[in-house]
Amino acid sequence: MERRFYVLKQVMEITGFSRAHLYNENSRGKLVLKKAGGRTVVMVEDFERWVESFDHVGPPSKAAA
Repeated sequence: MERRFYVLKQVMEITGFSRAHLYNENSRGKLVLKKAGGRTVVMVEDFERWVESFDHVGPPSKAAA
């Protein structure tokens, strides 16, 4: 079965970001957090969209030129 969401703790472990940072990203409208029962979750699609929105550092790749 394919994963549909991550619990917040998993997102923290994957990214190294703190809980406060993730909630701040949610407040800024950058990361969508949802409640499932008493747990905060991030849908896989929302997580991937958020990661893709990160700024690039350094020169652009040749594929982007």
